[in-house]
Amino acid sequence: MAKKQWRGPKLSEALIEFAQPLLRLFGGTDQREEFEAALRLSTLVWNACVLQRAGKGSGLLELVLQAMERQGTPPQVVACLRDMGVRCLTRREFDARVMAEVEAFLGPDGAPRVRVHGANVADLSETSLRSMAKSFTDLAHRPARPAAGVTAKPTDHLRPKRQRAQRTPAQSASGDSWLARLFGAAQRVHEIRPWEWLLDRDVFGVRVADDAETYWCSVMGAGGEFFGIGVYRGDESFAAFRAMQDGSDPYAGMCGFDGFLFSFVDRDELDAQGVKRAKDSGLKFRGSAAWPQLEEVKYGRLPRQFGEERTPRATVLLATILEGALAMRDPQLRESVDLDGELPVFELEGTALRRTFARPDSPRAKSYPAVDQLAVARAARLPRANEPFEFDVFAIPARVADDEGWEYAPVLFMAAGAHSGRPLPPEAAAPELRLESCAKNLLAVFGEVGVLPAELHVQRHWIFDALKPTAQALDIKLDLREELPVIERLSNVLSMG
Repeated sequence: MAKKQWRGPKLSEALIEFAQPLLRLFGGTDQREEFEAALRLSTLVWNACVLQRAGKGSGLLELVLQAMERQGTPPQVVACLRDMGVRCLTRREFDARVMAEVEAFLGPDGAPRVRVHGANVADLSETSLRSMAKSFTDLAHRPARPAAGVTAKPTDHLRPKRQRAQRTPAQSASGDSWLARLFGAAQRVHEIRPWEWLLDRDVFGVRVADDAETYWCSVMGAGGEFFGIGVYRGDESFAAFRAMQDGSDPYAGMCGFDGFLFSFVDRDELDAQGVKRAKDSGLKFRGSAAWPQLEEVKYGRLPRQFGEERTPRATVLLATILEGALAMRDPQLRESVDLDGELPVFELEGTALRRTFARPDSPRAKSYPAVDQLAVARAARLPRANEPFEFDVFAIPARVADDEGWEYAPVLFMAAGAHSGRPLPPEAAAPELRLESCAKNLLAVFGEVGVLPAELHVQRHWIFDALKPTAQALDIKLDLREELPVIERLSNVLSMG
C-alpha cells in the first residue's frame, strides 16, 4: 500500500516559516552562524511539539525549553521558542512530520538556504518514536554544558542585539526570578486559551506532590467576559463550587474557598501592586485580558495576591493545569465529566502526565449551634407582631480586614415587615459565620423591635434549616418562599446607594 503523500509545503519551507519569529529576533538571515543556530533550536521545538501532539510523550516542549535554560540560552530566545511551541501545539492544522536532518548552506546568490530530511510521524516505528522521546528526556537531564545538536559554542552570540536581558527588582543575585517563573507559567496557560474548548462545568482535578488534597479546576471564559481558572483545594471547596453552580447557595462564592484564582484581565483592572508584579516579572503582556491576576483564596475571605512562599505550589499547579487542559481537548474525555460522579484527575510524574478518575467526597453536613435557651426565653415574653416578617441575608459592598491581613465582605442579615414594608434593624457578620450566627442575629432583631412575629418568611434552604429549631421553640411558623418582595426592594436600594 502506497504511503499517503503530504500535500502541504515542503519541510524546508515549513521550517523556515516556523522559525520566522526567532530569525526576526536574531535580526534576519544575514549571519550564517545565527541562521544555523536558529534553525537547530527551532527544529528541537518543532519535533517536541509533533511528538507531544501525536501522543508520543507528555510535556516534551517544556523539557526542551528547560534544557535550553540550563544550557544558558538567553531568556528572550527561550521565551520566543516557547511562543512558537505553544502556537504549534494549539493550532488547528497539525503538521505531523518530524525533522531528522537539517542542513544549512549558501545558495548561488550567496543567501542562506536550508535542506531538511524528515518523515511523517505515522510512518515511524514505535522504536524510533520511543528513541526520539527519550532523547528529549536525556537532553533535560544533561549537565549544564552546551547541548549537542543545539550549539557547540557559548550562547552569548545568540543574544538579540539591543535586547539584552536586564535584571528586574524581583531577581535574586543569581538572576533567577520567582515572579518570572510564576508569571511565565500563567502566560503559558493563557497562550493555549483553554476556555476555547472548556466550559466552567468541564471540571478536572490536578494533584501535586506533598499535598494529599486534589485541586479541582474550573475554566472560565467561554462566555467571553471573564477569563480564568478557579482552583478549588479539596472536596469541601469543590462543594462550594457546586453550590454556586446549582444555585443552592449562591453565597458560597462570597464566602470563598481554599485554593487559588488565576485570572487574566486588562491592565487597568489591576491595582498598582498587580501591575508592578507583572512588570517585575520581565515578561510582556499584550492584548485584551492578557495580564495575569494571580491570587490565593481562603474560606470566608476575599482573594489576595500571594508572595514568594506560595510560588512553588502555584507554579507546579499552573504547569499541571496546562497539561490537563490540553488533554481535555479530547471530546470523549469532556463528555465523561460528571459533576455527581467521577472526574478526570491529572498528575505530572517527572515528564509523564498520569490520568486517573476520582469522585469528590460529599461535603460535611452543615452544623448549627444549639438553641440559645436564655435568648429564646427573653424573646418568648415579647408581644406578637400584627404581620409576618421576611428574613434574608446578602453581601455588603465593603471590605473589612481581619487580624491576619485578609479582607472579607460582611454579610447583612435583614428583616422587614411583610405587609408594611418597614425595615427592621439589620445585623452584620463575617461570611464564614453566617450559619452559626443566623439564629443569633434573628433573635437580636426581635429584641431591637420589641415584638415577635407569628410567621417568618425565608427564601434559602440553609436559612430555613438554621432557624427551624429556634422558630419551633418560639412557636413561629417558618415558611419557605420563592420570593421575598420587601427584602428584594430593600437590597436593591442598598446596592444602588
